[in-house]
Parts: sequence; C-alpha cells; structure tokens
Amino acid sequence: KTGATDARTGVSGAKTSAIDARMGVTPCTTAAGAIVSKTASIAAKTVVTGARMCATAARTGAIGAKTSAIDARTGAIGDRSADPGNRARPSAPAGSRAQGWGGGVEGQRAPAVQVRRPAHAARAVTVATACSRLHPDRHSTVMRTRLQIAIAALLCAAGCAPAPARPPQPLNVVTYNIRHGRGMDDRVDVARIAAVLRALDADVVGLQEVDVGVERSGRIDEAAELGQRLGMQHAFGSFFDYQGGRYGLAILSRYPVRRTHVVRLPDGNEPRVALAVEIQPPGIPVLLVVDVHFDWVADDAFRFAQAAALTAFLDTLSVPWILLGDFNDVPDSRTLALFFQRAGHAAKPASDPWTFSSTDPRREIDYIFVAPPEDWRIEAVRVIDEPLASDHRPVRAVLRYRSRTSDP
Repeated sequence: KTGATDARTGVSGAKTSAIDARMGVTPCTTAAGAIVSKTASIAAKTVVTGARMCATAARTGAIGAKTSAIDARTGAIGDRSADPGNRARPSAPAGSRAQGWGGGVEGQRAPAVQVRRPAHAARAVTVATACSRLHPDRHSTVMRTRLQIAIAALLCAAGCAPAPARPPQPLNVVTYNIRHGRGMDDRVDVARIAAVLRALDADVVGLQEVDVGVERSGRIDEAAELGQRLGMQHAFGSFFDYQGGRYGLAILSRYPVRRTHVVRLPDGNEPRVALAVEIQPPGIPVLLVVDVHFDWVADDAFRFAQAAALTAFLDTLSVPWILLGDFNDVPDSRTLALFFQRAGHAAKPASDPWTFSSTDPRREIDYIFVAPPEDWRIEAVRVIDEPLASDHRPVRAVLRYRSRTSDP
C-alpha cells in the first residue's frame, strides 16, 4: 500500500508524488488546506494533499478521462472515466413566516428563496463525487469521509449563498371618491371612472362612495365591474344597506388580495368602516392598504372619533401600511394631526393641492399616508384635473418602499 500517506509526517508516498508529477496536477492554494483543517478538524496532513488535488481539479477542470477514480491500494490513478452527469442542482430553503399585522393576526407563508450555485461550485460537486469512489478498505473509508467534508467546506467557501431578494418596485397609488360613478353631468358612468383610473396606471386604488347592487346606479357591483375592466382584484367594505344593495368603500389591487379586514368605526351621521387589505407587491413581504371615508359635517366630533378609532387600529400593526381616502377635513385640523403624528404624508404640490370640488377645487380633503415613515420614499404626488367623472379629483402618488437592506 505504497499510496498511503504517513499521517504523522504529512508526506505523500513516492508513487502518489510520481503520479502527481506525470499528470501535471498543480496544488491549490494553502487556503483550501486551511478550510479542510479548520472545518473538518483533521490533524493529519495527508488529507490536505487529497483536498488540494480535488480542489485544483474543481477550479480548472484538469481531471479528465482516466483521472477521476483513485485506487487507494496502489495510490495510482485508474483508467475509469469520471461520470460527467453529476451536476449541482439549485435548491431552495423552506419558506418562512411573513410577519403578522399585529394584534395576534397570524402571517402567511412567504415564498421560498432560490439558491444560485456558481459554475465552479458545480464542478467541485462533480469532483467530490468522483473522489468519493475509493476502494472500500479501512484506509480509503477514512479518507473518503475526510475528503467529503473538505469538499463541503470548499463549496461553502465558493459562495453558495441565496440569490439576492428582488428590490422593491415603485407603487402607483391612487385615492378617488367616485360618488357611485355619478359625474358632474348627473350621469352614472362606471366605464368613465374606469377610463380615468386606466390612464393613471395605478397598482393600488382606494375608492370611496361605491355602490354594490344599489338601484340608483343600475344595481351593478361597481367594485367588481371596475376590477374587471382594469384587470385588478377588488375588495369591498359596506357602510350600510341602501336601495336594495350596499354602499361603502372598495380597494382595487394589481397584486393578489391575500386577506381582507373591515374595521368598524364609531357611527356618525352614517355608519362608517375602514377597509384593510393585505397584498404582497415585489420586494415587500406584507403590505396593508387601508381605505377610509370619514364623516362629512362641519362639526368634527364624529370625524375625530372615527379617526381616533382608526389610529388605535393602526398602532397595533407590525407591517408597513398605506392609508388613503376621503378624510373630509383640512390639513391643519385635529383629525389630520392624528395621522401627521404617526405617518409620512404624500404631500401634494403647493401650487395645486386641492381635491374638492372637481369643478371648483378649493379644499384639500383627500390624502395618502405611509408608515413607518422612515421605510418609504415618496417620489411623486399629483392631483389629477378631472372635472367631469366625479365631484372629487383623484390623487396619485408614486411610493417606493425602502427595506432595511435597500439603498436609502
């Protein structure tokens, strides 16, 4: 057994050295040997020689036909060709739990992360397989085990890391009080509302004053109709029953609506709710979109009570959120102060912040907020000059979520 290496001296046998010289195998860097000794805790320097040979072949592809099978009894390289079919296959770790909304709501399972393996790592796996085919005597069994550990360490050093997560994309967000589709010409025209929204190319839309099966608007489901026309998913939250149908809020989303939650608010002149939906845009594990329409009368007691109830809900959330809708109050009101204190505001251009009315815009009462404010960048905000489709003007904001690891 002239190929056996003296473990106490780390000197390879004469025949093994001679074969190395004839085959032109170049020892790899000492870093490979360091990985072997530290990872596998192998004191014998004989393993270093074997790991160097395999690592060198993994990097250069020098092991060809007649060089892949090692004869442990003679130390010679046999005639058998390596199996070229052993290729590394990408794998994906199990999915992880997405963070919940807060308040005890359980999160959903996040998608698995794909793992990319470099080409040189794939070759290393091939060589590891070839090097493991040693003669099954007691010497080769020990060597095979040690070499497999060494190759595993080499693969880790080669950078088999998960592929980077897809960066968050800009979100085009719109809030629009559509007055159940009744335009300033007193004609209910849902197709006209759809045309306005299509031109804005929105990813998420919060709608207020939406009818579902109500007589005055032709008994159509306006939320479903708009979703179908725009190719978006929809969710509806009802304030109360009206004329044989329901009246309330709707959210349209280009991304799948994973969950819907209706937040009951204190009654005012009419019953009120906030509509919350969970979606998952690219680069954001969980995003909650909340749509609201507060009481409209001059006395703000009802409106402030509704806002306070909504902020109590928002304060329980542990995920990023967007709040949008018709707040029926001006920026310097105590109602709006509740939201300015805890969220980022998508501020409109100072030259044209007015959202009501569409034909004589003089008041700013429709808003978009984001939270946590430090996690969002507000890239653009515009009030759309649309005087016909409704009595409100739509507001469009381009928002970008800044994850903890993304660029500021």
